[in-house]
Amino acid sequence: MVYLKSQRKYQEKALSNNATASLELPEAGLLSAIQIAFAATNATSIQDNNKARIIDHLTAIEVTDGGTKKLFSLTGQQTKALDFYVLGEVMQENASLYQAITQRTTVVIPFGAYVGDPKHALDLASFDQVNLDITNDATTALWADQALTADVQLITIQDLAAKPPGYYKSYQWKSEAPAAAAQHIYHKLPVSDRIRRVMCQLDPTIQTVGNTTAEMMSNSNNLKFTFGEGKEVVWDHRPRDLMRANSLVYGPARVTGKYFPSTTQ
Repeated sequence: MVYLKSQRKYQEKALSNNATASLELPEAGLLSAIQIAFAATNATSIQDNNKARIIDHLTAIEVTDGGTKKLFSLTGQQTKALDFYVLGEVMQENASLYQAITQRTTVVIPFGAYVGDPKHALDLASFDQVNLDITNDATTALWADQALTADVQLITIQDLAAKPPGYYKSYQWKSEAPAAAAQHIYHKLPVSDRIRRVMCQLDPTIQTVGNTTAEMMSNSNNLKFTFGEGKEVVWDHRPRDLMRANSLVYGPARVTGKYFPSTTQ
């Protein structure tokens, strides 16, 4: 009988600020997903920072072969967005951004179309070594060194008659910004890969403290998706149009946070 097995591989693993933690995974098993629950007790100065959530400072969540091959590679924010599209909901987050309060956030790394997908899973035995690498850029203005912890839960498929032929790989393909206002970035997607989903993250211009200097929701911003040398246009939308189109398929994304009142943020 095929079933899913959940194993807590790491419990409250302390992560150093502004560093990468490399956590070894088992040598065998059909890995359907990895669930990571982060927690940190806020510093007294956290209220002075614009980006104060844990998820804002997870600069890379990666699964590697212990070397240069990356089996999964996204930021914390990107992983949270991927979970919405794959799992149909924004994963749990307690974004209470006041001093001395513990905030929490959860992300899932999926290797199939859904958790438990028998047709797609990561075969750990296919690699000499598999690591989960978590990189953050946090400072003591947010939380004390090693106050950020991670619970790592492995979800594997058991008693499957045959190993899945492959897994879904999610990775950040490019990260660029226009050289100046009124300019665009043009990308040619890989033609040798079978792409299941394309995500595009737009970020406002924001400093550590102070007001946002430029936002991405302006009518002047536009995203166009074409094929056939630009002859067939699939998308030609403002960001808000894309969000409305996404909500028709995936439903609305509802998120909350408790931010400190400020006249400068």
